[in-house]
Amino acid sequence: MYNKFLGSLCLSIGLLTTPVKAQVIAENDLGFHVAASAYTDFEPYIPVRAYFGTNLELGIDWTLYYQRDKFWKTGISYTFYKSPLKNGMSYYDEYIQIPFVFSIAKCREFKHNTDLYMTFGPQVSIQTRQGRAQRNDRYYNFDESHFGGAIKFGLTGEFALYQTMVNYAHSGGLRLSTDIPKLLIRTQDNWMVYDQYITATLFYSISKRHRPKRKSTY
Repeated sequence: MYNKFLGSLCLSIGLLTTPVKAQVIAENDLGFHVAASAYTDFEPYIPVRAYFGTNLELGIDWTLYYQRDKFWKTGISYTFYKSPLKNGMSYYDEYIQIPFVFSIAKCREFKHNTDLYMTFGPQVSIQTRQGRAQRNDRYYNFDESHFGGAIKFGLTGEFALYQTMVNYAHSGGLRLSTDIPKLLIRTQDNWMVYDQYITATLFYSISKRHRPKRKSTY
């Protein structure tokens, strides 16, 4: 009896003194997402006519769970924006976007391995091309090459449901993102960069779960 008690006590002390990170097996999920967004520009004054635009988005996601309820997520997505007319000119910009978000709160648990998470982090947007059009133009003019002409920085956050299954993981919800005005890098001088978008996005993602195999103790 004494030996059993001593063994149980040693096991309990070992579990309590082992860092949580070491007790959880990491998991890598790789997948893709589709999304639709509505966006506007923020102005220091109230505009006579408010501006709104819509776009679509496709991307690849990579999610790393480093604790049971803690993860960070990155990936790469492709999307576009059309600016309002400024001084008689509108700009069409396409971007590769790379977010780095971290789970900051597990808001609620549901049935069927479904949890509601809040995530937040920075986002980098790399301009791939730009078109220009004046008020009476029918199409945007892409007469110059602009890949990497500008790099914008912003913030993004998600309020989304995450569901884990045997081999796949699903997530979907609302994402809010914003540019940080004037926090950008121009790789081409005198290049117009429209850096004041606020975007609300509905997204859905499916990923393949990759978990390390447990080593046999036999």
